[in-house]
Amino acid sequence: MCKALRFKLPNNSILQINGDVIKELTTFKQMEPKSTEAGGVILGRILKITNHLIIDEITIPFQSDIRKRFYFKRNKSSHQKIVDKRWSESDKTENYFGEWHTHAEDNPTPSVVDKNDWKRRMKNDKLFLPFLVSIIVGRKSIVVWITDKNEKIIKLKKINV
Repeated sequence: MCKALRFKLPNNSILQINGDVIKELTTFKQMEPKSTEAGGVILGRILKITNHLIIDEITIPFQSDIRKRFYFKRNKSSHQKIVDKRWSESDKTENYFGEWHTHAEDNPTPSVVDKNDWKRRMKNDKLFLPFLVSIIVGRKSIVVWITDKNEKIIKLKKINV
């Protein structure tokens, strides 16, 4: 079992990615020269007492997604069906937090395309949170950003568990 990763949010609460999710994310690392990008959506819940965010699940690539070496485009309807199902099954506590994808670099940084997509999603998507969570999985690290309502992109600091 993988260890959970925790990150500090700007409001001092915690964003935790559970170990099972970390394990699944790492299976998509682009380790080979011809490995293609992978991605999906992030599903999680808010702990009412602490306001901590827990990422419990991700969707993984579908056959209908487009995967290239430096490009990933998800089929919205396939992933949305899972979001809707989890929302219903969890009595409306688990929902869409954002998106994840891989990069063929050791320690990933968002591209201009990534940043523009995050800002567009923040503006246009119906969100459960007051910000969008974005995870990029690199070959050596997993990095998390949030995009706030002012379209400011903030890299989250990892904290030791």
